[in-house]
Amino acid sequence: AEAELRLHAGTQFDPKVVGILLQVADTHGPASPVRAAVSYPATPEPRLTTIASLRGLLELRRIARQGASLDEVLNAAAQIVADSLGLHTVVINLRRPGSDLFEVTTVHGDSEVRASLLGTTNPEDVWQKLLDERYYRRGAYHIRAGELDWSTVGGTRAIVGELAGDDPWLWHPEDELFVPFYDSHRRLLGIFSVGEPASRRRPNDDELDILVAIAEHAADAIEALQPAAPLHLAASY
Repeated sequence: AEAELRLHAGTQFDPKVVGILLQVADTHGPASPVRAAVSYPATPEPRLTTIASLRGLLELRRIARQGASLDEVLNAAAQIVADSLGLHTVVINLRRPGSDLFEVTTVHGDSEVRASLLGTTNPEDVWQKLLDERYYRRGAYHIRAGELDWSTVGGTRAIVGELAGDDPWLWHPEDELFVPFYDSHRRLLGIFSVGEPASRRRPNDDELDILVAIAEHAADAIEALQPAAPLHLAASY
């Protein structure tokens, strides 16, 4: 890391900042043996993540153009989200045409999560509480553990995964990350709910951008296959 910093000082990195950082590093000893022994799966390199997401988007377009069913498109979208960003759990909540109910139509995850969520519904007023501007981040809504009293929300929820540690950047089992997607009239069509990143870290901005992009493409494919809902029943956020 030090060699990389020195090599790119003055080009990629501010040389003054590099100098200060190296001075600080020189005055601090190595991590304790216990701390050094703790490791987490590496976060995918941005380039590899981007390539995987582009391949996934092309595959989704191909499936949609080949006359796939709605279930096939939903399953493909969930798989693409999971593969692109290394997510163990991906849930799609889709609005039932002509209603204010959002049904869990697709679950990518273990069998217990699938059994507990598939087919359950949450009304629109529950999503209004969850898609709140307090949790907004780059087109997604990230509710961190402890930020919301879930007993006041209602609806169906599954907590998955294990606590990895107390590092604030680590994903917590009670974290919730929602990515809404909209139809061509900007009406809420559905919501991706994702969790359990393989990296065990909370997503960065680039990863959120990829999630939102995949959701937008999935919305186009889903809208083409699903009957339009009456305008007066749709909501926007």
